[in-house]
Amino acid sequence: MGPPVPSNLPHLPRPNLGAALSRKSARMVVLPILFSAVVVGLPFVSWVPAVDALGGSWNPSVSCGLTVVNMQDVLGSAYPSQSLRGSVYQTSSTAGGIPNKRSLSPPCSITNINGQAISSFVQINGVTLHNYFYETRDCATSYNAVNGGGLYPKGETFCDSTGNVYAVGTSSGYVHIEIDRDWMAAGYAGPSTTYDNNNTIAQVSLPCTISKPCSSTVSVDVQGFVYWDPEGHWELHPLTAWRISASSSVSASFSWSPSNPLIGQQVTFTASATGGTSPYAYNWNFGDGTGLSSSNSTISHSYGTAGTFMVSLTATDNNGTSGSATNKVTVSSLSVNFNWSPRRHNLGLPINFTSTVSGGKSPYSFTWSFGDGSMLTTASSTVSHSYTVTGTYTVTLTVNDPTGASGSASKQVRVTT
Repeated sequence: MGPPVPSNLPHLPRPNLGAALSRKSARMVVLPILFSAVVVGLPFVSWVPAVDALGGSWNPSVSCGLTVVNMQDVLGSAYPSQSLRGSVYQTSSTAGGIPNKRSLSPPCSITNINGQAISSFVQINGVTLHNYFYETRDCATSYNAVNGGGLYPKGETFCDSTGNVYAVGTSSGYVHIEIDRDWMAAGYAGPSTTYDNNNTIAQVSLPCTISKPCSSTVSVDVQGFVYWDPEGHWELHPLTAWRISASSSVSASFSWSPSNPLIGQQVTFTASATGGTSPYAYNWNFGDGTGLSSSNSTISHSYGTAGTFMVSLTATDNNGTSGSATNKVTVSSLSVNFNWSPRRHNLGLPINFTSTVSGGKSPYSFTWSFGDGSMLTTASSTVSHSYTVTGTYTVTLTVNDPTGASGSASKQVRVTT
């Protein structure tokens, strides 16, 4: 079990790093820090988040430019699950994000597996903290080798503080966060700071221990460097700063037309944002590996393949506060419909079914399922079928074109005397 925060814990001044790395002493103080979680995997996408021009780092030890992102942007196409593959932050077959989570000087940008240079320093707005505790199983008395390997100041012991953050109102699709022990030893984070205090984050009620972790319903915004933990999840490690979310939150939503688009058809997406302070910046992720950042609330996009795509919108106001929305957009390769006659007094009579198809490439193949156990495949768009028993039948038409594209339609056909 992790100990409570010692009342006599010194407030470390921001040190000269070279001096801090060389200090030696025999005294040991256990300083709380967080733990690291587990999860799963994802495929790669090529969308690159745009650099945020609305704000910067809240931690004076970080001079990098940042991007405002949401959970799906980090987790990629496997959202809400976890996977290295599928995230824009994947850098190789085995790594993602910054190369070393302990570094006191992480690179401001990385080159992902697709050869794109992107910011490694991000901000996620509107999250709640869960499973937060001082990770007393992950402590040290000296800096990581990447930071010189010297003893911590005054011979102290520092441990990570860890937890998971979720978008407000959700319970899946998390990013793990860690306030790093080396960063606390150097005075860049921890109780000696106001911007990255691991004792007051999200107004948790201490003690937060391995056996009794803390959770909070307080909405916070967080900043940190993206890192893929080989244990199987994405992190902000180090978490460099946090703040209570602005009281005037931003809500985002969007609609699209047509509601059931075809391959290659232009889809018009219309964003709506409320709250916060206008003007808004709109960041779109179309779910097919592409995205767009725009100041216009209406944009267009077309899809090259059929399928169901998770489209996300992040609307960011003039103060850097953001809100997001996600919807499923289904793209069909063929649009299929059919009609029939006669519609009454048709028992035992030939019922003529006539189909209409748009999209794809002719000639088409038509497969009919008449709902009474009989089926028919034909090259003709018009067929006839008779029923011997009254009732309501579900008739399904499936159309295929020579390229393998398909579409279907189902309707209820009533048979009466």
